[in-house]
Amino acid sequence: SANNVDPFYPSPTSYSAEMTDKCLSHPQASGLFHYHSISYCAVSPPSGTMTACAQDSSCNSGVKAYMLSTWTSRTLTLFGVAKDGHLIYGPYDS
Repeated sequence: SANNVDPFYPSPTSYSAEMTDKCLSHPQASGLFHYHSISYCAVSPPSGTMTACAQDSSCNSGVKAYMLSTWTSRTLTLFGVAKDGHLIYGPYDS
């Protein structure tokens, strides 16, 4: 992430947490939209108005647990390919 800082749990003395929506995403200053985690929204886009993570108690209280809870099917799913060619998979149970 930017400045080598965890966007959800930064050092409280140096940086503030980044604000994201419930898809754990947001636009950066240049306008480029990006995710901070493997989001269910990429495979199952929500409909209606998107709210901020901070406005949802389950999202706001624990980003990792919230992210995992949004995946209703945990089968091996290819999510992307990294620049070095490694495959990136969504959360799954094996």
